[in-house]
Amino acid sequence: MHKDKRTIEEIEKNIRLLEEQVVALKKENEETRKKNDECYKRLQSTIDNLGFNIGMEMEEMFADGVKNNPILNGIHFDYVHTKIKVLNDIGNDATEIGIVLVNRHSIALVETKDRFKNEIVDVEGEILKKIIFASSK
Repeated sequence: MHKDKRTIEEIEKNIRLLEEQVVALKKENEETRKKNDECYKRLQSTIDNLGFNIGMEMEEMFADGVKNNPILNGIHFDYVHTKIKVLNDIGNDATEIGIVLVNRHSIALVETKDRFKNEIVDVEGEILKKIIFASSK
């Protein structure tokens, strides 16, 4: 009986040690997860900034090219404006149009993108209504 009691005490001791190890591993795992989350957030921010910078650079390069040779689809434009902000009807939200080309008969709106999105953009709804409203003020 004495040996059995000692064996039970050893088993209980080992169980307590294992429980302590499990708690320590859970804590370590949580700390590692938090560090990984922070690294992921920093990495995502870096990637987002890189994409933004690439897009801005592309827009500037295209705008410089159009300024040097203001012809699109065979139409010559007299004026090239970049980064035109158009306010909504309340005046609290601006839409930026990357490049606006103007001549006596035509207006061209150009928006450059650094990645392709497979979606239909409602130009009339998103831009033209704002331009019409802004020009009527």
